[in-house]
Amino acid sequence: LFFRPVSKVFGRPGHAYAPLLATGCAFSFLLAAIKADGWGSYSWFSAYAPLFCTTALGLYIALIVALRCASERVDAPLWPLLWHCLLLQFLIVLCYLLEDTDGTTTLTPVNVSSTIFVLLVILFYRSVVPNT
Repeated sequence: LFFRPVSKVFGRPGHAYAPLLATGCAFSFLLAAIKADGWGSYSWFSAYAPLFCTTALGLYIALIVALRCASERVDAPLWPLLWHCLLLQFLIVLCYLLEDTDGTTTLTPVNVSSTIFVLLVILFYRSVVPNT
């Protein structure tokens, strides 16, 4: 019952959320490992590795679907491709911002949050406009 509205907005069936749940658990564990000083030295990129893998896999699948639809001359839904590209860009920029401890980067939190704003606009458009 819970997955039906979420599935309608995101365009995925309910069983597709199990890998995302596993990724979230792995990310939470690695984030706790960074915050705990006694667990060794982990970088932010290693903590975000499960999210990178899940997003890159989604981008790969969206690219295959878009290319297959283009080869068959069928209109492909390009929003998943755009969604995964922007999400991967957000994760990379966020990691660069978090890794900078000496203040040498020119990245600001506005640079990071601008990608999330575009993602939210896309999500809003998908949820309001039918059949997109």
